[in-house]
Amino acid sequence: MRPANARRFVLILTTFLILAVPNASMAQKDRGVRPGPAGAGNPLPGLTPIELQMFQEGLQRAIQLEGVCDDCSDIQIGSFTDPAQANLVTKSNSTGLGVRFNGDQCTACHNQPALGGSGGFMVPNPQAPAGQQQPPENPMFRLMPQRKGALNAVPSFIEQFGPIREVRFAKKPDGTPDGGVHQLFSVLGRSDVFPAGQANTCTAEALPPTDFESQYKKGNVRFRIPLQLFGLGILDGIQDREILERHNTTAASREDLGIRGIPNRSGNDGTITRFGWKAQNKSIMIFAGEAYNVEMGVTNDLFPQATDESPACTADKSEPNDIFRNDPTEARNQSFFNPLHELPD
Repeated sequence: MRPANARRFVLILTTFLILAVPNASMAQKDRGVRPGPAGAGNPLPGLTPIELQMFQEGLQRAIQLEGVCDDCSDIQIGSFTDPAQANLVTKSNSTGLGVRFNGDQCTACHNQPALGGSGGFMVPNPQAPAGQQQPPENPMFRLMPQRKGALNAVPSFIEQFGPIREVRFAKKPDGTPDGGVHQLFSVLGRSDVFPAGQANTCTAEALPPTDFESQYKKGNVRFRIPLQLFGLGILDGIQDREILERHNTTAASREDLGIRGIPNRSGNDGTITRFGWKAQNKSIMIFAGEAYNVEMGVTNDLFPQATDESPACTADKSEPNDIFRNDPTEARNQSFFNPLHELPD
């Protein structure tokens, strides 16, 4: 082929590719949610009877609906809930919900495509009269901000059929970096902040709402969505050396693809961290303890200080709220299936 013809051929071919690639891309269509059963959320095959009991108890504790004060649960602490009704829970069977929180039930933000998954829609009022049931929606839109008479204003970025979101601020009011989670809701107005007979001192002055709308308009908010929890226990058990070996053996292929990430490491002991949006947490135990405290305001042995300690909105309750229990009776054990009655949520 002559040089002029070769150049003409290359030009025609390049023009064709430029025109064809966008058309091919635009032809792609999201098929939506995969049909059929979820294929996730079940216990691993081959568990021992005690391991299976522990799995079932863990599921029960994730379903729990949190009340606020120690004596303010609607039904007996630790009462069994049918997992098939996990998205329809209206009566609290646990306590410890913090003064500020993002959610009052683990599975409210971890229920799709099965319990333990990522965020999904829930029925806003399961007790509505027959024929008046509304379609499932984002539980952050009405269900959690209005539970038990709460008076939370819902910011515009929380939409009825939009994603479940956790909010962080990029900067503090003085302009310095922030990056921390700012809980969307508070207990202001709820009927279970204090036990019967205790005066309600939780006012808007004592617990002022966060002005998310202004921060949103300023472009100062950053969003996270809930991650699925499937298989995290398995990830917890992978040895660091296996991660490093696979990292080394895939170096060439990763270089070809432009992937240059490195394992994240703990600032305390130098071992590889692996949980969270930034892979910032070392273990699933730390990850879960942090979520209880940051997302639900429930203090625990790992995170014993509340994110907000407003005394006017805090009843006299046990601190930490959720702990290892070794009591000889069921008074505080909150047991479902746990044969040892020890582990916290």
